[in-house]
Amino acid sequence: MNLAVLKSLTLAGVEWELSEKSPVKNIELRRTKTKGLAKEAHIPRSTRPPMSHQEILAEGQRLATEDNIPTAIQNFLSHPLYHSAKNTVLPHMGGNKLCVITDMPSLSDDASGEILSGGDGELFDKMLAAIGLSRADITIMPLVFWRTAGGRTPTDEELTAARPFVDKIIEQVNASKILTLGKLAAEKIAGAKLPGDHGKVFGNVIVTYKPDFIAQNPSVKAAVFEALKLITN
Repeated sequence: MNLAVLKSLTLAGVEWELSEKSPVKNIELRRTKTKGLAKEAHIPRSTRPPMSHQEILAEGQRLATEDNIPTAIQNFLSHPLYHSAKNTVLPHMGGNKLCVITDMPSLSDDASGEILSGGDGELFDKMLAAIGLSRADITIMPLVFWRTAGGRTPTDEELTAARPFVDKIIEQVNASKILTLGKLAAEKIAGAKLPGDHGKVFGNVIVTYKPDFIAQNPSVKAAVFEALKLITN
């Protein structure tokens, strides 16, 4: 892949529209919505009284046995730490060609109630298009289904509370490949470490960077595309 292609990011006929000199705030990406793709509902956070940690874990494990996982997640959210979130960010339940797992919702996701929205979502859609996929083909979920206060890293308690739903979705989707986005997802799903393990395959899990990291570090774009190609190999 020559330098001109890398700079323009014309990969598999898709223009990623990133400049190595462009700060994130100036990146403008146009997102083409997939025709017929259902938009996730914006679900307000729960207002039920807080439960103890053990009650939270027990309820999560119980609800994760239900078939309708988005509804189960909505019914689950009564954890006191959710109170800083504007919306429950439900998983995007598309097809089973790929299961994508990221760490937690962004500010844009928290405002919209949709996972991988805003500029991050636009870049992610272009990443998918570069390998011939769209959101209609895949399932996307975060490790936790709410944005933590101040965007801090989720605690072990929070990750444990949400994990039954993550595992259930992985089981239901039964995708041949899983793609993790970011350090936390790589660690918790594959036991991998970024950047050292970037692009490596752990069983059926491929690890790469989050869209916001790619936007801020365009030098990784070639390595990301090589990792993405592993999905369709």
